[in-house]
Amino acid sequence: MTLVELMIAMALGLVLALAMASLQLSVTRSSTDVSRTTGMLETARVVLQLMADDLSQAGFWGGYVPEFDNLTFSGVPSDPPTALPDPCLAYSATNWNATYLRNLFGVPALSGATAPGTCDTLVTQAQANSDVLVVRRVSSCAVGEAGCEATATEDALYHSVNLCSTVSTTHLLASTGHAALLARDCTTPAAQRRLLSSLWWVRDHAVSDGDGIPTLMRSSLGVSSSTPTQGAGEVVAEGVQALRVEWGIDNVSKSGGAVNFSQAVAWVSGQEFRQATNRGDGAPDGADVHCDTTTPCTVDQMSNAVTATLYVLVRSVAPVDGYTDTRTYQLGGATLGPFNDRFQRKVFSTTVRLANVSGRRETP
Repeated sequence: MTLVELMIAMALGLVLALAMASLQLSVTRSSTDVSRTTGMLETARVVLQLMADDLSQAGFWGGYVPEFDNLTFSGVPSDPPTALPDPCLAYSATNWNATYLRNLFGVPALSGATAPGTCDTLVTQAQANSDVLVVRRVSSCAVGEAGCEATATEDALYHSVNLCSTVSTTHLLASTGHAALLARDCTTPAAQRRLLSSLWWVRDHAVSDGDGIPTLMRSSLGVSSSTPTQGAGEVVAEGVQALRVEWGIDNVSKSGGAVNFSQAVAWVSGQEFRQATNRGDGAPDGADVHCDTTTPCTVDQMSNAVTATLYVLVRSVAPVDGYTDTRTYQLGGATLGPFNDRFQRKVFSTTVRLANVSGRRETP
């Protein structure tokens, strides 16, 4: 081999080596991009599924239906909610009185741009431009049933519904006293279902203050010092930068009249139990509503909420080299961005039907 041929071979080898290095770098970058995108998709899927599952069961009270939402109740309802309940109100007989319980059962879900009531001690270091969501219901399984706790947890709150005609108490939410409520045979104790209360919000950090990783948090109702207490927040998923909730409100009846719970249910003549004139039909009316500090939602709106659209802005946990995020993001009626940083973002959404509320209002 001549010197010229050797130099040509070396040059070709160098070109091939550079090509292989470039290919390897490209594959590595592509793999990193795919991994990042897949992670964001999985985060969105998980958080939307968890919140949707919770919301879809909002207002499930184990067979109890408030008078104002009971189309078979013929009198003037005595229990329309009068205020949005504080989900973090300290538990005591004085605080959790008849009025508070009336509002709790009448407003099973609510949201706002800031922590509701006294929840500001739990919802700390919240991410800007993000909502706080509250969902309340009882467990889908009763104490002693498969998949549920074998015995009632001491001091926890349980709900029982009386089905015996000789017992005057209709239902009970308490930690004790459930033996007085009976099943339909008037012998078997009524089923006990644990009260569940969830707060969802986005915190501005994941592990330590200042780490800059926005994180979806959840607080659940538990027991602390022998008292029912809304617990400290737990991490659900890192990389969730914003949560927005918009509600579909059912405030018009099937016949076109306004919902009015201060009156007994009225029916279109000849359409009894088919067309109410002053009760909702289970379907949202008009544009969706967002609850914020400027126009907070009213008790009338939230007691008539039958759908919720969830929007989440998911962000990559780590910055992306050579990338600047100049885009804007539409979360329902809100526009976020541009952030002009090196993080990649995507918006995801889903609409959830509050089946227990809307289903009570549907007629043939």
